[in-house]
Amino acid sequence: MTFALRGSLATAALLAALGTAGSASGRDETRGFLAATFGLTASDFAKIDAGEVLARGTAAGDARDIATFGIVRVRITPAFYVERLADITSFKKDDAVLQIGVFGRPPALADVQALSLDEPDMRSLSAGSATAACSCPQRPSTGSAQKLTGLAPTPGNAPTA
Repeated sequence: MTFALRGSLATAALLAALGTAGSASGRDETRGFLAATFGLTASDFAKIDAGEVLARGTAAGDARDIATFGIVRVRITPAFYVERLADITSFKKDDAVLQIGVFGRPPALADVQALSLDEPDMRSLSAGSATAACSCPQRPSTGSAQKLTGLAPTPGNAPTA
């Protein structure tokens, strides 16, 4: 569910950016998507149009998770947004984003070698617990989780700068 929800939110953000700058039919399609997917009402759209921030909690796939949905109108062109989004490592640069990177084409182990995992993440990957705790459709096998655990730097084997 987590991956599906993130995909829906990313899609909604992009549609909102593209739909508000385009034709009336594009705007109607965007609003239709947001209404159908997130239950937005005419009152919600009036608030967004007035420049207010709309935020609310939404269903998460696991009782341990929380999910929020937010939308705000930003006055930028779709081209500007897409240009910035194409450089994801700069676009997502923020104190709240601990790590980010881009997979090469084709993906390679070197793409994730700088990845670090904290102790709770390491525990969740060990001994197959990742498959038991994961509610997402992409569940790693026990062997994959153990392989990742062995590859990831830990406090005792982290690379030095």
